[in-house]
Amino acid sequence: MIDHYLISESLTGLVVFEISEMEFCTDIKNVSAIINPNELNQPSLFVTKDPKIQINDLIIPIINIHKFFGVEHKFKSKDNRIVLLEIQDKVFGFFVERVKEIFSMSKGFKSKLKFSTGYENDYLLGKLNYESRQLLIPDFSKIALDILKQ
Repeated sequence: MIDHYLISESLTGLVVFEISEMEFCTDIKNVSAIINPNELNQPSLFVTKDPKIQINDLIIPIINIHKFFGVEHKFKSKDNRIVLLEIQDKVFGFFVERVKEIFSMSKGFKSKLKFSTGYENDYLLGKLNYESRQLLIPDFSKIALDILKQ
């Protein structure tokens, strides 16, 4: 069971990104890096079935997060980004259409966030309502574990 109070209180900042015009977010403390895939010298990244990137000696699997939410990813765009997250001591990259903004958490900002659950998608932890916006929260751990099982 998710402790809603603990989630909102433990947030240090939010990275807000888009997938097919829907807004998603993750806590900034979980983000290792945000990479522009167009600047990587890996043209096969956009056409390979199981893409990976190499940073120093680390091979990082790249996950097309779109398929977990039933939407298509228009891969090649100048705004595309790969969000790197560390999950259970392993780094994963997630394709997103664009990183929209990054929020730092102040008490005033946190007081405007309302957390809710109740989605039919197993890959969502819930959503944060912020003013008139709904920021969906992916369950990156579940996504990564399902990818590892394949």
